Amino acid sequence: MKKHIVKIMMLLAVPALAVVSCDSYDRTEVEPTVTVDHNKVTLFVGESQALKASPATLSFTWEAMNPDIATVTPDGVVTGVAEGAASVVAKAGDVSFAVEVIVQTKVPITGVKFRDLDGEEEYELAVGNTLNVVISQIPSGGNDIPMTDFEWWSDDENIARVSQAGVVKGINYGVTKVHYRRGEYKIEAQVNVGKSFPRTKGQPFVLSKEAPTTWMFNAYDRGGRGGGYEDYSGRNGDTPDTEGSGNIGYTTNGEWLCYTIDVKDAGKYKCTVTGTSGNGAGLRGNYQWYIDEPNVESAAVSPAFQMDSHGGWSGNWLPVTTEVTLEAGVQRLIFYMHNGAHNLFDITFEYAE
Repeated sequence: MKKHIVKIMMLLAVPALAVVSCDSYDRTEVEPTVTVDHNKVTLFVGESQALKASPATLSFTWEAMNPDIATVTPDGVVTGVAEGAASVVAKAGDVSFAVEVIVQTKVPITGVKFRDLDGEEEYELAVGNTLNVVISQIPSGGNDIPMTDFEWWSDDENIARVSQAGVVKGINYGVTKVHYRRGEYKIEAQVNVGKSFPRTKGQPFVLSKEAPTTWMFNAYDRGGRGGGYEDYSGRNGDTPDTEGSGNIGYTTNGEWLCYTIDVKDAGKYKCTVTGTSGNGAGLRGNYQWYIDEPNVESAAVSPAFQMDSHGGWSGNWLPVTTEVTLEAGVQRLIFYMHNGAHNLFDITFEYAE
């Protein structure tokens, strides 16, 4: 009985195998995918660039669609002929790939500059604040340096940092420089970071009843020797000696610094200046405030005041306070050094009465 069952099962399996072996499929030819290593190229007139089409197993022909603007060789080298937009096409049988070609006339860049500085390569910035520095290239239509070939950096990121977008941020009191490079061209600007800069650059410091006004000694008026300052040390060329902390250093007798102020409320102001000195005991600085004319008795607006030595040349900024009597209006306030013996840091004016 068992033998008959086995034979029947084997007979049933044979037709099933026959059905499978007789099955068929439709076959569709797949077109090869063609690519080129660049979707778009930008060339100067007369400049060439080799293009590579893939896959390498195919045989390609190249065709320039606008040969008066850009040509292409049989092996895919495209050359700019004249300004304009064009395309070149790689073909393999019925498939193709088009590459956009932009052709420009080369205009050499000859330099770069800070757009918002007018001959004074300097910025003023309060701690914690930011400013956007904008660069202009010369000429404005220059195009021979790639837009990506630039960089920003700061000499001292503990004082001011600059992003690759040109945003400068004040970190701590002091003076440093930020630099910009485009191709081979480099420029730099000094950054003065202080407690506050309650003015628009180039405008007067405003003094009023509303709030104290603070600025750093190195924010003196620009305009050259005899206009914004007098300097005798010569350690920084023909300008006052601004040091790394942002202070004015190497002060000596007869030097002075000028600050244009706009006094909204006439009266007496408490003036606090900070400084330090590494000179030995007994060597005191002697200073005084004047309007318009340094060391002219009739122009004095404060008594002479002294500052002692503190045993160091930086960091230990100690305050000295005096009284300054001011009339309303815009005027030139001069800090005169009868006996300069200190590094000078910052100045605060607060309305008293």
